[in-house]
Amino acid sequence: MPGLGYTLVLSLPGAFAAALWTIPLAIGGAPGAWLTGWIRRRGPREVAAVGYGLTILGQLYVALIFTAFIVRSSGHHLATVHGPGRWLGWTVSSVIAVAPPLVAMLDWARDSGREVQHTAVRATWVLTAVSFGVFLARPELLRLGWGWVPYL
Repeated sequence: MPGLGYTLVLSLPGAFAAALWTIPLAIGGAPGAWLTGWIRRRGPREVAAVGYGLTILGQLYVALIFTAFIVRSSGHHLATVHGPGRWLGWTVSSVIAVAPPLVAMLDWARDSGREVQHTAVRATWVLTAVSFGVFLARPELLRLGWGWVPYL
């Protein structure tokens, strides 16, 4: 069945790469989390929402780099595949593409020092899943912000 080989190659290394991508995800959300903590100590809690929003935006941009890589690579490999192999390939691609925020939620749940990032990654995961569908439906949006992302 065409597409099965790509699905097998994508699943294990892709899951490993998604787990490693939580490191850049943490780095992307760190400035907003730091700002939120700083504002909470010195100012009104309502203003801390700005830092929380920046945490989500930072995490989201980094998560969408990984998502763009998976979408572009899968589109390249599955362009000539038809039938169940294509469906299976895109299903596995969708799971792998949104996995970094999910892995981060599991990992960061054990670390209370990242409270802001852990709370923000919940929104990041939802936005990443929606963005995966948007990237498939509107590839020009993918090229707009993530056209520089390579593919394999």
